[in-house]
Amino acid sequence: MRACVSTVVLLLAGCFPCPQPRVLPAPDGGVIACTRNQDCPTENGTLVCTQTQDRLYECIACEANRCVRFVPEACR
Repeated sequence: MRACVSTVVLLLAGCFPCPQPRVLPAPDGGVIACTRNQDCPTENGTLVCTQTQDRLYECIACEANRCVRFVPEACR
């Protein structure tokens, strides 16, 4: 029984989304500079990250003075 519970816990842990930041490219191939989340361009339907909890959903944020898109993926 304990082995069965452990297996289920491991499977669920792999399904829990972990936000993965991806740098937003500028049209010239560089990065988009920012000082706050609202400086970053968004597409229709894309959220602006406001809290760490928001990063469980796809959203745009300013990290280390560059615009990034957080994309929830399975934890590794």
